[in-house]
Amino acid sequence: MSQPDEIRDQLMAIFQAELDEHLGVLDKGLLALEQGLAPDARATLLATMFRAAHSLKGAARAVGLKDIETVAHRIEDALGLVRQGELAIMPHHAESAFSIDVLLSAVDAIRAIMAAELRHETLPREFLNSLYEGLEALTQGLASTSMPSNDRADVGQAPLEAAGSQAHAEQPGAQPGVADTVAHAAPAPEQPPAIPRQPPLTAGAGLPDWAATTDDTIRVSTAKLDALMDQLGELLVVRMRMTQLLEQVHLLQQHATAWQKEWYKVRPYWNRLRGELPDSPNARRMVDAVAANKNRITSINAELAVLLRRASSGYGHLQLVTSNLQDNIRNIRMLPIATLFDFFPRMVRDLAREWGKEVLLQIDGTDTEVDRQMLQLIRDPLTQLVRNAIDHGIEPPDQRVVNGKPSHGVLRLRAEQLGDRLVLEVSDDGRGIDHNALRQAAVERGMLSAQQADALDEQSALDLIFRSHLSTARQVSNISGRGVGMDVVRENVEQLRGQIQVQTRVGQGTCFTLTLPLTLATSDILLVKVAGRTVALPLTNVERVLRIDASQVGAIEGRPTIHTGGQILPFFDLAQILDLPPAEQPKVPGGLTVVAVPTAVVVISIADKRIAVRVDGFLSTQEVVIKPLGRQVRRVRNIAGAAILGDGQVVLILNVSDFIKSVQAKPIAKAVTPDAPRPARRRVLVVDDSITTRTLVKQILGTTGYDVLTAADGREAWKLICDMHSAGMPATPLPDIVVSDVDMPEMDGFALTATIKGDGRTAHLP
Repeated sequence: MSQPDEIRDQLMAIFQAELDEHLGVLDKGLLALEQGLAPDARATLLATMFRAAHSLKGAARAVGLKDIETVAHRIEDALGLVRQGELAIMPHHAESAFSIDVLLSAVDAIRAIMAAELRHETLPREFLNSLYEGLEALTQGLASTSMPSNDRADVGQAPLEAAGSQAHAEQPGAQPGVADTVAHAAPAPEQPPAIPRQPPLTAGAGLPDWAATTDDTIRVSTAKLDALMDQLGELLVVRMRMTQLLEQVHLLQQHATAWQKEWYKVRPYWNRLRGELPDSPNARRMVDAVAANKNRITSINAELAVLLRRASSGYGHLQLVTSNLQDNIRNIRMLPIATLFDFFPRMVRDLAREWGKEVLLQIDGTDTEVDRQMLQLIRDPLTQLVRNAIDHGIEPPDQRVVNGKPSHGVLRLRAEQLGDRLVLEVSDDGRGIDHNALRQAAVERGMLSAQQADALDEQSALDLIFRSHLSTARQVSNISGRGVGMDVVRENVEQLRGQIQVQTRVGQGTCFTLTLPLTLATSDILLVKVAGRTVALPLTNVERVLRIDASQVGAIEGRPTIHTGGQILPFFDLAQILDLPPAEQPKVPGGLTVVAVPTAVVVISIADKRIAVRVDGFLSTQEVVIKPLGRQVRRVRNIAGAAILGDGQVVLILNVSDFIKSVQAKPIAKAVTPDAPRPARRRVLVVDDSITTRTLVKQILGTTGYDVLTAADGREAWKLICDMHSAGMPATPLPDIVVSDVDMPEMDGFALTATIKGDGRTAHLP
């Protein structure tokens, strides 16, 4: 790539970020004007929007995007006429509501032009010419309209229906076809919806934060921030290793101190023994050696004390620096959730018009800050919930009036930070969710029998909305009705280590509550021992840890339970959930479960579901950087990711949501008693020249209950197979399956496969 091309690419990247910023100002400003503003706030907002259009025009000219420059110039002209009082911005409840629609269409057109430019394409010239004509009609057709003098100060509050009709009546020289062109751009509804205006901003209230002048800033690529966060993760691992080294130095110093104390105890005996020794060269050498060792013990103990003090001081400074660095980087990555919520007013407006509904959107908590990555990942779930609320939840105006409600429905978006968790609510005052309709839909689609559906309580019936291909809609629309959406919403939320709850009252409305971590970069975990392995549970899902005895264990309908904290909880062995061989335990009376006395138990929860799981023991809590498993093993049941501890050990982070599904989908065994025969463990041979891949796959397969052998290439794997076959001993059986990489030195995967299949002794190996 030549230097001019590189410079242009850099300019285009900068322009794209600037374009998004200016279009966001125009989008939000037009919607605010449509709602109506107090005179001072309106004037300030128009100035901000005019400046955004002007800056966008100049930036587009600098990078040679003529079409964007032209559209921005027309928007600038229209806003200039509005500022001068020569052009009326029509609110959404006016019969002549077309000006806002034309300008919003122009903003959308700029986005479309930019998207086509990035694809190295151009939009059809007919589309662009039609856009230019609409903007030309808007500015020239209404520019000569004189607003009444007493309304000039507050055009947005004037009786705009009359102003619009007066505009056409007083223009004998108006261009023919102007009114038709504008009406075609945004047809007015026959019965304009009577949506109450938002409270106007007072002169002293000022504008929202997004319309204010910002401080001096620089643009930083998000990829650079991500790389910085990755490096911080490695620094946290170093800090954990330093913690363990400090503990080892402290232990060494304790040993030296104990050694010195032992010497002090035996010193009187040594002094007497030294006086009894004969005066000979050997005796003198032994006496000198013991005296030198005594001095070395004292010196080592003193040096270790100094080393421990300096190491503790250095570690304290490292911990302070890394903590501050972590907080600063996290704050840099944090964005106000308004950057996400600002997407919804336009979408709600357009969908409500499309479906003939009246929807008033209320947004709270826009200053709540969330990690940028989290904002990107929760956009789709929130969008699905908002679309469902408009289509399923809020009734048509006439139906609402019949039901004694206002003709307009209210849709609320709310964000709140509670500790290290983000709570999002999407609620409406619509028809609510009918539990009986859900039961009937599940029976009609063969998901449940009639008896099973009748046996569901209200909460269980409500959970049916998260089942795939289940919908109560009688008609399929471009928004909903196919039964696909809510299951994806819950899956996406759970992949973000969050949870979703739903509350509803028929005829009064529905509220979805999403509880999510503020950031996905780091996580606090609880390390536990299970079947001789170390695994981690997300601390956000750990409700409590305790130890129980046999008196707290019982059974309901043949399933183990424990009684703790005034609650009766289902009780399972975590090793069984993970398909690991359980530890041997004594029986509880009745033989229903097997519990060691005392037994370590973790109560885990997600949403309103709680279960208790038995573990072998508790280790510690740590803050770790969670690493994804990689593309090859992106989705493993019961596994959310992995983390590296300070000693270099890789631990798997367990997926609590999968636990809940596992124990609900099938009955967990009452428990394995010491007398029960254990199934033979399957043996897997993993062949890969990457030690990282071999170690990771071995850890995953070993955690799920397999005996795992590894080889660095095909030749080593074939030698291992031949050695096992030659031994012919039960202790060294052939592997049940071979998992091999393809590209390896010495002998690749294809050659290994051909060798295995070409030998009659091993041809049966899969």
